[in-house]
Amino acid sequence: MKTIFSFLLAASAACGCENLNLLDEMVPFDTDTAAGPGDSSGGGPDGSGGDIVDAPPDGLGGDAVIPATDTSDDTAPQIATLCLSHESASASACVCGGVQSALVRFVSDEGAALTVTDCPAQCLVRSPSFATEHLVLVYGAAVVDGLLRVEAADVNGNSATLEVSLSLAEGPAVAIVEVLADPAGEEPLQEFVEIVNYGATEVDVSGWMIDDGGDGNGDLLPGGAILPSGATAVIAQTGFDPGRGGVTVFAIDSSIGTSGLKNSESESVELYDAAGLLVSSFATALTPREDCSIVRVHPAMPSIVPDLWMYAEGGDNTPGW
Repeated sequence: MKTIFSFLLAASAACGCENLNLLDEMVPFDTDTAAGPGDSSGGGPDGSGGDIVDAPPDGLGGDAVIPATDTSDDTAPQIATLCLSHESASASACVCGGVQSALVRFVSDEGAALTVTDCPAQCLVRSPSFATEHLVLVYGAAVVDGLLRVEAADVNGNSATLEVSLSLAEGPAVAIVEVLADPAGEEPLQEFVEIVNYGATEVDVSGWMIDDGGDGNGDLLPGGAILPSGATAVIAQTGFDPGRGGVTVFAIDSSIGTSGLKNSESESVELYDAAGLLVSSFATALTPREDCSIVRVHPAMPSIVPDLWMYAEGGDNTPGW
């Protein structure tokens, strides 16, 4: 076991710890199907904190690969800190902080299944069972200092406990989660940007600005634009048709950006609060596809995490979903 662990350490060091493909298995956030903010079946933010949300099926789309038991193994998984450039070390884990959120990552010398026993806010395990690289997303509470406690158990039941002290950063928990730059319908009328409030309290986004390219001369959201906890809203030009009822649209007087968003390449999109502070941004090398949105893997995922964006499943777009 120690030999395997030494190899893992050496391999990670050799690659600079930048190619671990942390998010390759993730699925996009969807308030209709995922255990996310506002979903009563999944423990969305309710202000009380401490909810633990189960991950999607093991393997995030496939069945868990459970290793064979080894009765001679009576040693708990050994945990190590192998931090990436965007992470900071805390105890035996690596932490990437966001706004009212944190992504906690650690590695073990053998496959282990995680159990979150204490969570200072909402906790979501984002890695399959019996992996050797483990991800826990903490999110959806007001500013909080608290302890994340995770138990990692191997297939024989030997377990190790990891404790990480967290301090979630202050700020509005509002994120850009979906962008459609190349709609099948009229352009730029049917282009949209979707935002979500993944925090525990409502946010007044009146007078906030949606901008592209970071030039600072975007359009202001209308007065009375309130985003309750767990709610989504679509920012689009007046006259936008979401294609279904029940969608909250914050209409702006003109297109998003000058003459709309480009189809040939992905443009950055920024959301600023009423004081002009950057709240959330969209930036990816993914090229727009016709009628297919680019979506964030989870709204609370810190913006600095690599591979934060992906094409919507099924090549579709889901305004307000």
